[in-house]
Amino acid sequence: MGQPTPSGTPDGTVDRSSRYRAYTFRSPAQGHFLAEDQKPNIPQIKQASTEWLVLKTVDQHRTIHFGSRIILRTDTTERLEILLKQQEGTIHRRPDQRTVVLQFTDASSAAVAAHELSGIEGVEVAVPTRRHTARLHAPWAPLPNDPFFDRQYYLDNTGHAVGIPDSGVDLNLRGAWPLSTGSAVHIAIVDDGLDVTHPDLTANLDPNWHHNFFTRTPDPQHMGASQYHGTAVAGLAAARGDNHLGVVGAAPNAQISSWVIFNRSQELPDSSDLADAFQHALDAVSVQNHSWGNADFDFLEVILVEQMALDRALIEGRQGRGTIFVRSAGNARFRNYKSQLGVGDVNLDG
Repeated sequence: MGQPTPSGTPDGTVDRSSRYRAYTFRSPAQGHFLAEDQKPNIPQIKQASTEWLVLKTVDQHRTIHFGSRIILRTDTTERLEILLKQQEGTIHRRPDQRTVVLQFTDASSAAVAAHELSGIEGVEVAVPTRRHTARLHAPWAPLPNDPFFDRQYYLDNTGHAVGIPDSGVDLNLRGAWPLSTGSAVHIAIVDDGLDVTHPDLTANLDPNWHHNFFTRTPDPQHMGASQYHGTAVAGLAAARGDNHLGVVGAAPNAQISSWVIFNRSQELPDSSDLADAFQHALDAVSVQNHSWGNADFDFLEVILVEQMALDRALIEGRQGRGTIFVRSAGNARFRNYKSQLGVGDVNLDG
């Protein structure tokens, strides 16, 4: 089995002075990255942060925060076992027999290991996990409040709402409710938490499946005092109907649980932890609602462990019928002055 051949050195040898300047990762196609503020012939020092290593794509158009774990996949189980014996990282998880997520002491060590592994024959994927650049999509409806049900034009548009034309253009839920109001359907609100004391939500909450993917606890609450997005989304999805309180959700008798994936700084967890959300509680939850999206202006590919988790949910979820994923397309309409791409364009999010 061949030795690693890092990029950036014509003869294939490892230039130790550039270990923290240029990296090649395999994911499964090769990607090339440079340390921030790269200057020719000036070696970069190891960055102070041990949690994230900030690298730029070679065209300098995109900045990525790589973490202290790497995803390693080989063509055979035997080759993987040989490589694992040579690694300083410890096994964080093993999605299948040819794939592992390795934990290193810091992000720089993980990047170097992924760089060197990418040049070894039989390595199909060797890339650090990363922090997604994401933001919540702004709420477009008021918090539940009884007097404003007649303003829920998206549920029942009779043309009376101020500034809303085209009477009859709505979701036609009044035509659906005689058939189903969401009973026996469980919806996970995958967001920044929710207010479990809200009177229009308490009747539909199922506390058995609350989960915070940062703290690894069943705490469903918002992590920051100023957060409210998940509560608004939960109300839109499943605010209790016909109870003289608040508004009516699209599925007013569905059960809801809070899955917290945004911390108080509105950041997502490590991508391998985010993959856990995609395949969490597959037998209990029918629908996952993700009202957030890519905050970058370039196409965001799906990394291996995320794709594996999505595949599993779509095959095994809902007792073999497949978990239903609801994803918002974004509300913003302004354009970025650099890229001229619409902000929040759902087509850019793999």
